Amino acid sequence: MSVDLIRALDALILPPGGPILVILAGLLLWRWRKWSLPLLALGLSAQYLFSTPFIAALLMTPIEPYEALTDAELQNTPAQAILVLCGGRYENAPEFGGDTASPRLLARLRYAAWLQRRTQLPIIVSGGTRGIDGPPEAHLARQVLEDELGAQVSMLEDQSLTTWENARLTQPLLKRQGIGQVLLVTHAWHLPRAVYAFREAGVQVIPAPTHFVHSSYPSEGLGHWLPSAGATYNSYYALHERLGLLWYKLRY
Repeated sequence: MSVDLIRALDALILPPGGPILVILAGLLLWRWRKWSLPLLALGLSAQYLFSTPFIAALLMTPIEPYEALTDAELQNTPAQAILVLCGGRYENAPEFGGDTASPRLLARLRYAAWLQRRTQLPIIVSGGTRGIDGPPEAHLARQVLEDELGAQVSMLEDQSLTTWENARLTQPLLKRQGIGQVLLVTHAWHLPRAVYAFREAGVQVIPAPTHFVHSSYPSEGLGHWLPSAGATYNSYYALHERLGLLWYKLRY
């Protein structure tokens, strides 16, 4: 199954696309109220709930199981390199004169640079190009790391299009360099799927999460139930990661 097809199904099944399709189905079946009204109720309820911080935090908490690394863990880490996974581009950025790293990727790069300053470990970047003419994400990431964050990149993997490919294509590069274990840098909610992919590829990883989501929500208050675009975004990724991990386990 192609990456583009998977992305299309992802958009149609998960919020907000999935609930919207259910609502549209309810409207199309308006003459048959027995089916129309339950579909409308289901679609509207799902759309509302997935847009609330309470549900977003509820969905995110189980998929952010890894805690932030402590100073003691970094000082005594057995890792031999920092491996950061790419996460999107900001296309045709007018202020930068071309493509650059997306905000999501920037969060990972900033943490990778921070880790390098504390561990002096080399940075490896993994990420390719998804159907556009611009440079691979790994090249954009190296440019930001070196020119803007003052870090040094020792190696690139610039062909992968998915997390599974990140792992499969990076493994031989690590083996050739004699690197047996890495600090794996990505978003906290992405790490369970990434860790699974890399361990299945035979790469020993120490999870190095950044940009935690579930802990950023208030524990109580009316704001828990007020819909927001940010909560919808987080609900989407919480479900996306669950389905992605299930897909890996079933397919591979």
